[in-house]
Amino acid sequence: MKHTLTALAFAASAALACPAVASDYDTAKAAYDAAMVQYESTQAQYRAAQNAWDAGQQAHLAWNAARKGWNTTESGLQYRLVGKANADGAQPAETDTVMVHYRGNLINGTEFDSSYSRNEPTSFPLNRVIKGWTEGVALMREGETYEFLIPANLAYGERRMGDDIPANSALYFTVELLKVNP
Repeated sequence: MKHTLTALAFAASAALACPAVASDYDTAKAAYDAAMVQYESTQAQYRAAQNAWDAGQQAHLAWNAARKGWNTTESGLQYRLVGKANADGAQPAETDTVMVHYRGNLINGTEFDSSYSRNEPTSFPLNRVIKGWTEGVALMREGETYEFLIPANLAYGERRMGDDIPANSALYFTVELLKVNP
């Protein structure tokens, strides 16, 4: 936009020096003004859509928190154990590497990633993933499966992740902890 304004300022000074340029300047300025109106309108529509999305995410988090069997940590992470607990299983520390099977969905059920779909578990250092994963998987023991609902502030926040995860998205994950490597 800075370059556009500089170009318009140059055109305005040229129009003063040469009347023939004045009509070109007027045409360019009118086109610029129309483009700015369209841009501002598009930005307002985007902000309205984002605000509606954010409100829907918050409403879903509140609804899910009230569901039977779900727990909420102080940070806002929601979780529940699926199946049997494994009191004898190793529990990972934040600095451990874990091997897991997982599935990630938006709150509308759209799957955006799954090791199950690839038919291959994945390993990663627990402190190298989104905050909600670090906190949630640290609650688990080897052999357990949990479901997490991770609020946006513990996931990707205001960042959009590719075409699959909109900004400010709460994310569902089903995580099966297969192995802990200290």
